[in-house]
This record gives sequence, structure tokens and C-alpha cells, in this order.
Amino acid sequence: MILHPDKKKFLHKCLDILDKYGKSSPIIILGQELDGISYEDNLILILKSTDDRWMEIVRKTNNFSFYYMQNGTSIYFHGEYVYLENHVDKLLRLQ
Repeated sequence: MILHPDKKKFLHKCLDILDKYGKSSPIIILGQELDGISYEDNLILILKSTDDRWMEIVRKTNNFSFYYMQNGTSIYFHGEYVYLENHVDKLLRLQ
């Protein structure tokens, strides 16, 4: 899947959030339990496996999984991310 530059930028920001605030824990992505890292607040949930092959991003207000990465390939990225751009930018400016 070829990502639009705005989606690619948002995805990189989510990875930065995981680096800055993420916690190591077992995670479940697409029905599989994996070793991973996660970040969660009242608006967003970001899950990524430690082997960088699996990832999921959820908008918590409607519990909608709008991004999936499976086996290292982006397989789904819905436009729902636009509702979280300001929140993600704010998280990266903190601290």
C-alpha cells in the first residue's frame, strides 16, 4: 500500500509517541498475542509488536481501528486519522 504523504507523516508521529511514551506489554493485534509496545490515552490507542511487523492504531472515541500493519506491510489506513492530528501534535510537544 502506498501511503499519502499526510498519512505517512501521521504514522511517523505515532511511532515517535511510542518511542517517547510507550510501555512494553503483551498486545493483541488482529487476534494474535505478541510482545509489543503500546500507548493509550482517552483519544488514541497505538499498538506495535517489538519485531516491527504488526501495528494497529485506534480512535478511542468511536473504538475504530483505522490503521493496520501486518507482516511489515500497511494493509489498511482509513481517513479517520484526521480527527487525531492535533492531539498527536500536542503529545509530541509535551515534556
